[in-house]
Amino acid sequence: MSEARMPRGRLKWLCRRGMKEHDVLFERFLAQEYDQLAEVEQDAFIRLAEMEDPEVNAIFLGRIPAPDEQIRAIVDRMVQLRG
Repeated sequence: MSEARMPRGRLKWLCRRGMKEHDVLFERFLAQEYDQLAEVEQDAFIRLAEMEDPEVNAIFLGRIPAPDEQIRAIVDRMVQLRG
């Protein structure tokens, strides 16, 4: 799903999570990294953002694997950005 199919406002809304820590991660990544991603990477970010909070949290904590390698790579980049 390219940004042409996902307006920026909808992306920002998806970045509003149930956990403040995730809000910060998603919103920072969207602002600082998203526009430089390849379309396949943008799609992975959108798929991650569309996931339910408990599943996203479990992936970030390493309790469950990411559903695919593209999402895993996005999670890794988000964690690196967090510092």
